[in-house]
Amino acid sequence: MQNLYAQSQPALRFNRYTTSGGLSSNTVTCILEDSRGFMWFGTQDGLNRFDGRNFIAFKNDPYNAASISGNVINDLVEDSSGIIWIGTADAGLCSYDYRSNLFTSYSFEKGDFELNFTPNVLSVAVDAAQLIWVGAEKVGLFCLNALTDSFTYLGNRNVRASRTVNDVVISNNGRVYFGTIGSSLNYKELDGAYQTIDNYATSSLYPGYTITTVFCNSKNEVWCGGWDNGLYYFNRENDKLQQYLFETNKPFTYSGNELHAINEDQHGMLWLGMKLGDLYLFDPVTKQSIHYPTQKNDPNGLKAGRIYTIYRDRNNRMWLGTDAGIQVFDPLLNPFEMVDLEAKISLPEVNLKVMDFLIDKDQTLYIGTKSGLLIKKKNQDDFYLKTFRYKNQVLNINKIFRDSKGTIYLGTQSSMFVFDRNKLSLKTVNYFSGNFKYFDFFDIGSSSVNAIAEAVFMHDTVLWVSAYGHGICLFDRNTLRGGIGLIGTPPELQNLIRKIVVDSKGKVWMIGASLGLITDITSTYFSMDDSLWRQHQKVSRRVIDSFGMFSGKTFTGGDKAYSLRSNDVFDMLENEDGTFWITTKGSGLYLFNPADSEKTFTHFQSQHQNLEGIAQDKNGNLWIIAAGGIDFFDRHTKTFFRYDQVYGIPEEGVSGYFYKDEAGYLYAGGKGFYLRFKPEEVERNLQAPPVFITHLKVLDQPADSLLLQSSIRLRYNQNFISFEMAALNYTNAAANQFRYRLEGFDKDWIQSNYNSRASYTNIPPGKYTLQIMASNNDGVWNETGTSLQIIIDPPWWSTWWFYVLLFIAVAATLYGVYRYRMNQLLKLQSMRNKIARDLHDDIGSTLGSISFFSEAARQQLNNNNIEASQIVIEKIGDNSRSMIETMSDIVWSVNPENDSVDHLTARMQALAADILSMQDIRLKFYADEKLKKIKLNMEQRKNIFMIFKEALYNIVKYAGCTEVEISLHDTGKRITMEIRDNGKGL
Repeated sequence: MQNLYAQSQPALRFNRYTTSGGLSSNTVTCILEDSRGFMWFGTQDGLNRFDGRNFIAFKNDPYNAASISGNVINDLVEDSSGIIWIGTADAGLCSYDYRSNLFTSYSFEKGDFELNFTPNVLSVAVDAAQLIWVGAEKVGLFCLNALTDSFTYLGNRNVRASRTVNDVVISNNGRVYFGTIGSSLNYKELDGAYQTIDNYATSSLYPGYTITTVFCNSKNEVWCGGWDNGLYYFNRENDKLQQYLFETNKPFTYSGNELHAINEDQHGMLWLGMKLGDLYLFDPVTKQSIHYPTQKNDPNGLKAGRIYTIYRDRNNRMWLGTDAGIQVFDPLLNPFEMVDLEAKISLPEVNLKVMDFLIDKDQTLYIGTKSGLLIKKKNQDDFYLKTFRYKNQVLNINKIFRDSKGTIYLGTQSSMFVFDRNKLSLKTVNYFSGNFKYFDFFDIGSSSVNAIAEAVFMHDTVLWVSAYGHGICLFDRNTLRGGIGLIGTPPELQNLIRKIVVDSKGKVWMIGASLGLITDITSTYFSMDDSLWRQHQKVSRRVIDSFGMFSGKTFTGGDKAYSLRSNDVFDMLENEDGTFWITTKGSGLYLFNPADSEKTFTHFQSQHQNLEGIAQDKNGNLWIIAAGGIDFFDRHTKTFFRYDQVYGIPEEGVSGYFYKDEAGYLYAGGKGFYLRFKPEEVERNLQAPPVFITHLKVLDQPADSLLLQSSIRLRYNQNFISFEMAALNYTNAAANQFRYRLEGFDKDWIQSNYNSRASYTNIPPGKYTLQIMASNNDGVWNETGTSLQIIIDPPWWSTWWFYVLLFIAVAATLYGVYRYRMNQLLKLQSMRNKIARDLHDDIGSTLGSISFFSEAARQQLNNNNIEASQIVIEKIGDNSRSMIETMSDIVWSVNPENDSVDHLTARMQALAADILSMQDIRLKFYADEKLKKIKLNMEQRKNIFMIFKEALYNIVKYAGCTEVEISLHDTGKRITMEIRDNGKGL
């Protein structure tokens, strides 16, 4: 780029960002690239963070003390810990910590002075000791110790330092420079001493009286801008300012276009931004400057009413903060020097489509166009258009060729001419049509010359000239006499010769538009053994005048895997190993090996198959004109990279062939312009971009605050997330690519390509890691990328503790059921045992009594005591009935069908009726309807029934009553049984 500056004024193309793209204000006053890679822009309406695609604006919220203190931002600087210090016009100084996403305001009341107002902070700087230097309007210079949160006012040490401080800069050696209003340039040494630069006696008119901006370059040189129209260099040897003027040579003239911004590009050139929007590039070595005014009509030109700041980022992009938004010059997007010929030749009805180039031995540049020959002398920036007419037609200059003798030939749409450099005139050549009497070499419709070469034919060096569509002409360079011949025999004539290439062995190759490649060309009329050849030993007039047909070896298309798929060949380039690169119209790029009969052509697939001119750089890589742009082909990786409008190639595009000069520069032409570049100096973007998650939504609601955490935890019903990714590459950021995966959910990486947004729905509960990788515009991937742990909590009924509790509950229930069944079995067993005991006792005693009474009855019968035996037999009957009744009660009580109270009351009523009716006692029996729903176990039924039965027997035996009233009630907690009689009682 330095050579371009020295040779001519290169075009500067800017990408522009405004409020239409998300910027909060078009007035951009300060710019910063932070340590993470984000770009920050201070405007007159808020602070903006930019990731290459999206802006986030920070503005003051009066109800939020953690928001930015003011909205009019004057300066930005970052300290070594990543804290961004912000100088505002409306709210003093504040800082921003990305780790908490919080702003902190600083009060000027803390310190060795009292300030009863908030100053307009114009400039902020940070020194090596992390002290914050603050320049303010009408107040002066402050120093903030962030650890103690207190200011030191420096104006009381030097009265001039108390004036308005426009800019503060820390040099590489730690010296603090600050520019003031009315007090020129000042600096403070490390030991605390102050110095003011005095060039002249104190006066409001002397240069450098007011310093608007201060800049320290990579050489630790200090440059300043003043209220006048000058640039100042601070000479440390004599403590003086040296002035350089741009718009006027009158040293005390104020133009009103003062210098507002200074920065340095990667080549050491100073970029100077002016109040009225102009940009100057100043070479500190040659002290020469290039002026770039604002351009209203060029969409990529400079547009500014005022340039406030110029910032150079870590990738050498130059960011301009203006009142028309942000304008960025990216060297990676401007690899070509573009020369606008139409701007230099402003003539009506002139077609400046570039056809060919030639740089003569005296470094004069000749450019062939549709309207004549453009001429540019060495070290001159202007072009001169020389128009030639022939037969009342303006000649198109299709081809410019210089032979080994230095003669220049111009191929036009009306044959070939010899060009006289000195007279800028043309001379015709002689030709003989031989057997083709119809052919007029100077007829515009039949002899468009687009290819000229110098090569041996029949042991003599001649000019090979393609009359496109009609044949090949050979010319004797001495006599300028030539004749025409055809290639091949009908119907395989190849007369559409685009280019003639002479390889390193002197072999001539004809590149055709219809029959591929032709070489080993000979004449059908003469050979080296011919007597006429032996006689003349050169291509004499007789030879030139007599030939009429050529023949040669052809390489044409076919259906085989290693054949040429298109016969429309455009260009050919030789490699050191004897192979060739071939470009075609329609089937792309080939590697051509004429010595290999099997794998003659190897095809390389590219995005564009309509290829034209081809050139090779020092590394063996290819540069190809393709579909209006330029394709770069890396021969080692076999990959293509595209340069198009994004990289500064005009929309009309380039076409035709490359031209390569002796210095290795390539030239490519288009309609009204041409490109010039050195392939080895074209830089690729090899920097892998930092990757960040910039936005997060949960259930479609903003949740950016969660990104401040190392991991985020969400509820089971918050399993719908979306996020936005950023690759901090600002070179053609639209071409950044992304891939991501949710580890634990996705099996493979998801290729998002150019889409920076993604989402997940219905994520099951679990622990996941969101991994993101990104590439820059050149396909260089950051394989490490970034990651975020995401935990989706399960619902309470799916948690481990719920399962533990559930297990315990189930186990307890099963144990309870087990214990219940065991208790029931034990109760049943106890009842069985009791019944067995009762049966044993009752039946045993009853049977014993029966046995005793039976023996007594037998004895009485033996004694013929009939009356006594009858009494004993009656007792045996009573005991038997009693035993039967007891057995019936036991059987009834153990029957589970009798569990309901309804069955109990029915049996009780039946028993009472039987017993009392035998004694002629009236019975009143009442049972509550509620009792029907109550269930009783066997023991309860038995006990109630036995009590009831005993009570009845006692009434019958002892009460002497005539009426018995029995009632059973459900009182809610118990069953109440009442038995009343009208007898005498117990």
